[in-house]
Amino acid sequence: ECMLLLPRLVRGSGSGKATISDLDGTPVMKAVYGFPNKASNSTSQSLPSPTFNNQNFEEAKPCLMLHTPTDDETMLASCRKGHGDSLVIQDSSHRPFGSIRPQIQKVGTALQIMTATGSQMHVSAVGAEEVSITDREGRLVAWTDAKSDKPDRCTVHIGPFTDAGLVVVAIFALELLKGVGTEARYRSRDALSI
Repeated sequence: ECMLLLPRLVRGSGSGKATISDLDGTPVMKAVYGFPNKASNSTSQSLPSPTFNNQNFEEAKPCLMLHTPTDDETMLASCRKGHGDSLVIQDSSHRPFGSIRPQIQKVGTALQIMTATGSQMHVSAVGAEEVSITDREGRLVAWTDAKSDKPDRCTVHIGPFTDAGLVVVAIFALELLKGVGTEARYRSRDALSI
């Protein structure tokens, strides 16, 4: 099992930077983020637009970029706004890796992650503290715990054979999509269906 400390994203800022660390506080990854509804203005300064060689891509600014914590800040992955409320996950070479789509659920917020290789993960959040990630068969592969001594961070438990970078992308994507009102929109749909 791998355990990481993830900071909570600051919604009111529009964009920002975050450091993901191990339990000893050693930086493991850095993230630069911008909430998608504010990406057109706020993120253009902090999130450079990637260059695509394939003209089929829309040149949308990334709303999330993961880098190594080293001085060269090697890109690990990024997300950009896709169709509707979805996000497109890109690998370090800006190639499509997968997609993240909001899903309707009775309580809380849910996302579905589909990778280009056919892997599937489900992200479920109830409240601000509890996030669980399961694979296609429903097996728990990652989850969060609140850090009582650090309310601005949570501990992420990542199971064996699970991509830690993808888990970090999933949890930050959840925060980004919640920040643009996805949670309220799906709750109102649920209230109408009752």
